[in-house]
Amino acid sequence: MPRYSFHIENGFAEDHALELANDSAAIDEGLKAASGMLRDLNLGRVGTQSQSFEIRVNGGEQVLRIEIHATRSR
Repeated sequence: MPRYSFHIENGFAEDHALELANDSAAIDEGLKAASGMLRDLNLGRVGTQSQSFEIRVNGGEQVLRIEIHATRSR
């Protein structure tokens, strides 16, 4: 099975590696992680938050990249 590296950047960097069957399985896991990142957004006051999430196969080729930019204006 291919090894996928998951890199999360949301104020601090976090890396995980998983062995998954294929790119589709990695993308499914990535979308679940991204939805969790959306739930964890904290916009209690005016400001902007940015987060990114990237999946690479075998440490090289990018499979998926998600960028979240949220702004509370009032």
